[in-house]
Amino acid sequence: MIDNRIIKTNKETNILVENSTWNNVGDGFYQFPIFYLLESMYGDSSNVAMIDGPVERAFRVNGKSKKRFKDNAFNISNIYDGDLYVFSGPILGSGFLDHYGDTIRRIKNTGGSYLILSSHSSLDKSSKEFNEIIEFFNEFPPLGLATRDRYTFNLFNGLVDNCYDGICCAFYTYLLTPIPKLDTSKKYITISFYKNFEPEIFMDIEEESISNIRIEPY
Repeated sequence: MIDNRIIKTNKETNILVENSTWNNVGDGFYQFPIFYLLESMYGDSSNVAMIDGPVERAFRVNGKSKKRFKDNAFNISNIYDGDLYVFSGPILGSGFLDHYGDTIRRIKNTGGSYLILSSHSSLDKSSKEFNEIIEFFNEFPPLGLATRDRYTFNLFNGLVDNCYDGICCAFYTYLLTPIPKLDTSKKYITISFYKNFEPEIFMDIEEESISNIRIEPY
C-alpha cells in the first residue's frame, strides 16, 4: 500500500488515524483496516490511535436544519497532539481545503506529518479546485499519497511525492479487522440496498464465526 521506509517511528511517536465519518457506515470498511494495518506495523514502536475527523465531513452539517449543531460543534482536531496524522477516503474533492486545510497547516507548522491513504478524487485536472489542492500540497506536502483507483493516481502522480497506485483498503477488512469470520457453504454473500429499504438480516455467531444467515426483505 505504501512504502513503510518513509515512516520513521520510536516509542514516543503518536500516529493518529482518522476514523469518524459515521454518516456513511461504509467508511468504516476502509478506515478500520488502515488503523489495524498501521498498528500491526508500528504498534510495538509507537502509539497508534483513532481520532475524529473534520466536523463538517464527519457529520454533514451544512444543511439549514443542522446549523445549530454546526455552530456548537467542538472541533477536537485543534487539540490533537500527534506526530503523524492519517486521512483517508474520497476527500480530495472541492471541499478538501475547507475540511482539512486549517488542520494540515497546524500539523505542518508544529512539526508533524500527514499521510493520505485509500483516497479518491473525481476532480478534473484543469479545474480550479484541483489546482488549488496541488498548490496547497506544494506548500504543505503530505508524507505520501496512496490512491484507491487509477483515475486518482493519474491525477496526482508526478505532482505529489511518494504517490502510490493502490486499492481501497476496504479490501483488507476481512484480513486485518478482528471481526467474526463467515462460515457458510457459499463463497460470497452480497446484499445491495442502496436505493431500497434495508432488509432484516439475522445470523448466529458462535466461536467467532458467522453462520446460519437469514435475510427477509423489508
